[in-house]
Amino acid sequence: MKWNWGILVLFLLAGGLAAGAQSSEVLDGILSREVLQADECAYLVLAAAGKIDDQATPEEAFRLLRDTGWILAAEEAEAAIRLGDYAYLLMQAFDLEGGIMYRLVPGPRYAARELFFRRLTPENGSPYRVLNGEEAVFMLGKFLELPEVQS
Repeated sequence: MKWNWGILVLFLLAGGLAAGAQSSEVLDGILSREVLQADECAYLVLAAAGKIDDQATPEEAFRLLRDTGWILAAEEAEAAIRLGDYAYLLMQAFDLEGGIMYRLVPGPRYAARELFFRRLTPENGSPYRVLNGEEAVFMLGKFLELPEVQS
């Protein structure tokens, strides 16, 4: 997948991350990752949801995520993030209800299926697939365009 800079600009303008030096540095690092780490995942989602300051670090975002009690399978900040965990964190951070199965059994599996149904995930929508940074930012940009998120 080739990076589309228009998505990045849309993401920044949508208020996901302020265009400050700190957030730009972090975002550049995330985009270059072959494997998205748990602290970077926490930073992306919490910054997009407005739950952390744009000057926060990924490590601070990961600690805050742990304090919220939201479930993330990764125990360490450097652990790889799977599509299901990322989807579940997005659903929790933006308080989306999801479909019937997600409402009955909320978790990474059905969160990934929900985002796959909405065509927000890459072609391989397996909840166990490890994400890279570019995919995560692309998914987040598309996620922020959902009517439920914009309201």
